[in-house]
Amino acid sequence: MSRESLKRMKNIIKKISEFYSDLAAQVKKHDMAFKLILAFFLFLTVFYLSTNRFRKEQFDLKVGDIAPYDIKIKRNIEYVDYIKTEEKRKDLISKISPVFSFDLGILEEEKKKVDAFFDKVLEIDNEFDPFERKIEQAKSIKLMKDANLLKILFLNFKENNFRNKAKEVLTKIYNAGVTDLDPESITSLGQTGNIIKIYNNEQGEEISIRARLDDLYYLKTINYFEVVKSIYSSLRWDKVQFLNVYVKRHVRPNLLYDKKLTDEKIVNAIGLVKPVGMKLKKGQVIVRYGEEISESDFKILKEVVKYSSETSVIRGYFVVLLALFILSLLIFKIYSPAIFNNLKTFLFLLSFIFIAVLLTYLFPNFNSFLKVKILSSFYIPIGGFAILIHQLTNYATSFWVLLFISILSMFLVGFNFVDFIIILLIGFSAVILSGKLKKRIYMWYLGLLIGLFYSVLNLGMTGIMNFSEEQFLNSLLMGFVNGIISIIISMGLYPLFEYFFNMLTEYKLMELSDLNLPIMKRLLIEGPGTYNHSILVANMAETATLAIGANSLLARVGGYYHDIGKLENPEYFIENQFGDDNKHQKIKPSISSSIVKSHVKYGEELAGKLKVPIEIINIIKEHHGTTMISFFYRKALEDVKSGKSEKQDMHTYKYEGPMPTSKEAAIIMLADSVEAASRALKNPSYTRLQNMVRELINERFLDGQLDDCSLTLMDLKKIEESFSHVLSAMFHTRIEYPDQNQIKKLENEN
Repeated sequence: MSRESLKRMKNIIKKISEFYSDLAAQVKKHDMAFKLILAFFLFLTVFYLSTNRFRKEQFDLKVGDIAPYDIKIKRNIEYVDYIKTEEKRKDLISKISPVFSFDLGILEEEKKKVDAFFDKVLEIDNEFDPFERKIEQAKSIKLMKDANLLKILFLNFKENNFRNKAKEVLTKIYNAGVTDLDPESITSLGQTGNIIKIYNNEQGEEISIRARLDDLYYLKTINYFEVVKSIYSSLRWDKVQFLNVYVKRHVRPNLLYDKKLTDEKIVNAIGLVKPVGMKLKKGQVIVRYGEEISESDFKILKEVVKYSSETSVIRGYFVVLLALFILSLLIFKIYSPAIFNNLKTFLFLLSFIFIAVLLTYLFPNFNSFLKVKILSSFYIPIGGFAILIHQLTNYATSFWVLLFISILSMFLVGFNFVDFIIILLIGFSAVILSGKLKKRIYMWYLGLLIGLFYSVLNLGMTGIMNFSEEQFLNSLLMGFVNGIISIIISMGLYPLFEYFFNMLTEYKLMELSDLNLPIMKRLLIEGPGTYNHSILVANMAETATLAIGANSLLARVGGYYHDIGKLENPEYFIENQFGDDNKHQKIKPSISSSIVKSHVKYGEELAGKLKVPIEIINIIKEHHGTTMISFFYRKALEDVKSGKSEKQDMHTYKYEGPMPTSKEAAIIMLADSVEAASRALKNPSYTRLQNMVRELINERFLDGQLDDCSLTLMDLKKIEESFSHVLSAMFHTRIEYPDQNQIKKLENEN
């Protein structure tokens, strides 16, 4: 690929990226409206699929089938027979004659041309001139090219008034009407055999005349010889021949099809057609048992099903489904605000439910391939949905979503309560068991367990619903197949959801914890001190989260990434300064404070470019809270005291926050402070380390930095003990090893 092609491709990708960024900004601006639109779209999808399935189950017969029972009307029905109504309209349209505008002015125009022609002939016709001279003169002024016809004209010019005869023939043709359409084309416009000719009389009044198609003249097929003979039956043949050729020169269409007026007539006529109503009485038999379903029977059955669906069931489906969706949205809004308010998570849940609904609708169709039918729930891969939603969210969300999908499945498979119970039991069991998965291979074991659960339920259903042996075997087989399909679906969709919605998952965290990633290598090279600090903070945070039962993997990754913003100016941070070169000695404290604070903002931007999940970005933003940059604030106060600068605003030396909103972010904040402070501690014994940790945690607690997270006092006590233990291991003492020369000296002495 050439450089120009690569450049063009980059530009295209950039434009697409800008487009989606603008779209994301607009969506964020109208967050609630966007959520409601998406939820309504999902509602319409479920509504359509559920009512569509109901129609199919209500009526699954076709023309030519034998009625399996007496098909009766269950209630009085009045409906519009649209087929007969349409036939009535078509019949009326076929009786409407097409409208043509009739131009009488063309005849007068052509008569004037005839007069002009014969006036020129009169000028040429000199009785003393020979015929040859007259013919040459006529040709020279382009009256007529044919010498024979000119000869006939001049021989009979005086005794036969060709002028009047030509006008008479034209009058007959034009009064009848000339059209450039053929009869077949006019018939296709209306099958009445007539047309309507419309023209304005001398008083300006519109006149309509009905004319038969046989009475019209068709430009391409006019027999002028017959027209002349019909008027002048005794006229000699050579004179008829002249008029035949001459008149043709003056004939053109004076009937033009007026589509607008014709369509107006059709529309007005259709408006007068009343719908054809049909009445069916309760108990009336449409088709008796054993009879073949005819075309007319089939039409009635379709109308009956359509009526019953549209008037009762569909209306009920709409109300119940709408209430279910509104209730679900309110539940998530009240009890899971973190999910409802987060557009990414909300969009993920809607997408997940949408895919689950489609598969729930499609999979039971395989039942039609079996001779012996089984419950639809054995086809629905609810286990796959359960595993997937739990791995991508949490227990509470998983149970809510599964309950919602289970209720929707009743609409989709036809309100079978047994199917609902089976789907709910399998789904909840899969959620509980998927929480124990530590390796991906265990998912296949879980698939077999799902199949085993189906087998147990199958045994129960056999006793309750009196399954036949073949139904039992089919259900048993489909249960294990369902378990395998569930695992394939969960493993296949998992990375797609994780990537497109940038979901925080265990596997995503494991990928981000790889210290060989480019961002970590860059941190190691450009800011080695920050790199080592981050590793230590990660270790401390991981140990502390394990102690209180928080997400230890998230804490470890958050520790790795919390200071990546220092890559913008690594040399301005003490851990990356070697020797006596301290760049802050040459600048004002306020500028130093701005540089130090900027690493949070830059870290947030860098993490966004790396597509890091929002939970880690929040740790980067929150790991300093709104704490004071005390070193530079103290230096600023000293400068004010010595007169080197004016009074300083305290907020200039505070981080902008926000304060930690999760346990993991709060632990990263505490670990960051403790690890940094431990570097300045002299003679770090266990007691001194423990006192330092306690003081820093109390300081953050009293400063209100932990107010927005859910850490308890017991959690803080465990964190203190964990930090003290890790730090004492870091600063452990070793015995002094003896010098080798001293050992040799002692050996020689002995």
